[in-house]
Amino acid sequence: MAGFYVFPGGVLDDRDREAFWQRCLDEAPGALSERFGAEPPPRELTPYCVAAIRETFEEAGVLLASCPAGGADTLTAVCDRRLAGGLPADWLKQWLVEEDCVLRASALFPWSHWITPEGLPRRYDTRFFLAELPEGQHCRPDGRETTRGLWMTPAEALAANHAGEVPLSPPNLVSLQQMLPFRSVAALRSEALGRKWGPAMMPRMLFLEEGSVILEPWDPQFGEKTLHLDPEILKKSFLPAGQPFSRLFLHEGRWRPVAAG
Repeated sequence: MAGFYVFPGGVLDDRDREAFWQRCLDEAPGALSERFGAEPPPRELTPYCVAAIRETFEEAGVLLASCPAGGADTLTAVCDRRLAGGLPADWLKQWLVEEDCVLRASALFPWSHWITPEGLPRRYDTRFFLAELPEGQHCRPDGRETTRGLWMTPAEALAANHAGEVPLSPPNLVSLQQMLPFRSVAALRSEALGRKWGPAMMPRMLFLEEGSVILEPWDPQFGEKTLHLDPEILKKSFLPAGQPFSRLFLHEGRWRPVAAG
């Protein structure tokens, strides 16, 4: 989403479904399926994990991989090549073969599953993972595909969005709000261990004369067929950063949580 801060991610490529990747993960499809649940089917889990690991590295410079032979030096070398713009389209496959490395699917945990609201010109079916930053690695945007990267706590990010300093996309706002109660990485990891993707969350989009509103599935008026919202009232209903919400108002180029009517 242009103009908004989002988590690292990208499109699932047809090449991510190649049989080659089955032997490049540190966790077998059956074990992955047991952790992630019945949705999606096991054959889709490997492609999702491959895409998540590749895109996180290409956009943020964080690589979830293990290299028994070269260790940290091997990871540093490929990070340097990335920043220099020296990675070809199929770099990941070549690198895994040349360096005898494996992708750490075991470091990924399901967080949430979203589908873009109806009525938009383009819709996306998106799955969010949770992963802990590996020791010794740092978030380093490439300056091309990702022009700026931030490392913030959920509370800091929500406050920055409220202040207009870090405009966040709607799924990011919800995800960070969900993470807010967990005061440590250990607590968040404990939550992730028992989490499944489950059914997709499909928000509802309302287009107003001034701005737009997204109703989340838990909004008290989500199922009402006819719903009229007054932009002037919405402008007076902004919620403080960190307060639970069920609807977002796009106002002056950024999404703001607002109180339900």
